[in-house]
Amino acid sequence: MDSAAPFGALLGRYAGNPGNPHGVRRAWHFQASRQGALQLRINDRDGCLDDNRGALTVTVRVTR
Repeated sequence: MDSAAPFGALLGRYAGNPGNPHGVRRAWHFQASRQGALQLRINDRDGCLDDNRGALTVTVRVTR
């Protein structure tokens, strides 16, 4: 959970770049410093994720 981001916001973290999750909003641009997994989640408390419903469409574009 990110207390700086609104409740229910989409958060993203790239495991190849250490750091806290970022609020994605409409777009999130970053340069990877090494290989890693892209992790996305909704800004909700850890114990509250099991009651979430719905769907979200996300487009990921990788450029070199």
